[in-house]
Amino acid sequence: HKHGDNYCIGFSAFSGRWQSRQLVEIANLLTEYALSEIRITPWRALIIPTKDFKAAEKITKSLSTIGVITAREDPRNLIITCPGSPGCLQANGPTHDVALELTEKLNTVPSGPRPYVHISGCKKGCANPAPSPFTVTLQDDHMAIIHNGSAHDAPHYCAPSIERAIEY
Repeated sequence: HKHGDNYCIGFSAFSGRWQSRQLVEIANLLTEYALSEIRITPWRALIIPTKDFKAAEKITKSLSTIGVITAREDPRNLIITCPGSPGCLQANGPTHDVALELTEKLNTVPSGPRPYVHISGCKKGCANPAPSPFTVTLQDDHMAIIHNGSAHDAPHYCAPSIERAIEY
């Protein structure tokens, strides 16, 4: 995006989780294009400003190959997750894995409006205490699906798998 004299390359990590290899690649790109600035947004995204449009295009293409989000329409932008297990002792499962699986399924859905989804490892809903169009709360043996609610609300449906949750 053009901002003043700069082209700003905006990108983020899925669910705010940066992998060390991604950060190394980003540092390598900054070095390769002789760029010294990176900005952090309040939304956990990063911005690299450059005056060179061709460099901005090449950097964006390179970023997309290392698994970072470079496009607004990427379905990963619609999913909010807590750390899940093993990062949180309260979590009943790996929220990040469920989110990745959900993203793969969303990529097969015809285009059109898609709702925000909050995936919570437990009923506390730490990552998003506010109601979401869809909340998936991981339980011991199923996923509680809550429509227009929070992780602690009563489920509208209980699904044994993400495939069944999507069918709902």
